[in-house]
Amino acid sequence: MILHLGEAVYWGSVEVIFLAGTITALDEERQIVTVRIERATPNAAHLIGQEAEFFADGLEPLTALGELPPGLTDHPVAERQPLPVMDEAEKLRRAAAAAVHQLYGYHRLPEEQEQALIAEVRVMLEADPALRARTLATMDEILRLDFLGSRSTSPHSDQKGGEASS
Repeated sequence: MILHLGEAVYWGSVEVIFLAGTITALDEERQIVTVRIERATPNAAHLIGQEAEFFADGLEPLTALGELPPGLTDHPVAERQPLPVMDEAEKLRRAAAAAVHQLYGYHRLPEEQEQALIAEVRVMLEADPALRARTLATMDEILRLDFLGSRSTSPHSDQKGGEASS
């Protein structure tokens, strides 16, 4: 585990859901990190001020992004906001944007170059049926997550929530 107490970290992508905060506890044996959520996308703003557990390999230091991504808030809300409803084209566009931003960060490329790269990745996702199906399945899984609760699956699901993991 390379993360440290007090370090600012993030999980996710602003294209779907993003959480950022400070590490408050580390469990090296279980590879679990507790983070106090300080910023989030609006659809996760109900988590601001709370602590959440993450698998260590799902977190990245916030410094890796350069600047904070756009669209975040540090104002908590009382009720959870709905995740965006997306058709397949929008899911692929957001997955492509997430991939580009994971590689290059935010605000590091000229806007035209960033949009061209996102379009290029989206074309690649559309062209490979197996990759397209895997990407859509992953996006669907992310959109079904119910943070700090159970997953939004059937009541007979054997999957247990409680940890935001990746």
